[in-house]
Amino acid sequence: MRSFKLIIFIMLSTYCTTLLSEETDLAAGIRLEAGKDGNYGATARYKIGEPSYLEGLFLFNEEGFEISALYEYQIRPEFFPENLFLFFGGGAHIGFWGEDDPTVFGPDGIFGVLYSAKDYPINFSLDWHPLYNIVSEKKKRMWGNKLGISVRYCF
Repeated sequence: MRSFKLIIFIMLSTYCTTLLSEETDLAAGIRLEAGKDGNYGATARYKIGEPSYLEGLFLFNEEGFEISALYEYQIRPEFFPENLFLFFGGGAHIGFWGEDDPTVFGPDGIFGVLYSAKDYPINFSLDWHPLYNIVSEKKKRMWGNKLGISVRYCF
């Protein structure tokens, strides 16, 4: 399973590198999630128009992996500093978590804050990423304890 995760990660990294040969509104980096399972992985965020973004999350842990696709709306309230934003949205995920719960699928939500460094092409986000597994073999289907930190390089 570890070699499979490594292959997926290398393929996604190669794909992102290919996209970066042109100047785009793309940011890609790493993500860590707190919670019982402690997922980690890659994140890519693409601006599709003011103020809309698409984000892809590729998360792993010892038991398997999960891919999420999210549509996000980003705003900067007047009382926020210049480079600090709120974002929220939703999407869907599919995961493959081994023998206990081989395949899961369902809707996701996301709500967080994003700081974009003024002098450097880096942004940081802290968010809450709850999800619900419609397709699951476990009794627990709601995962509301997913707090994440992402660090991305902006291209």
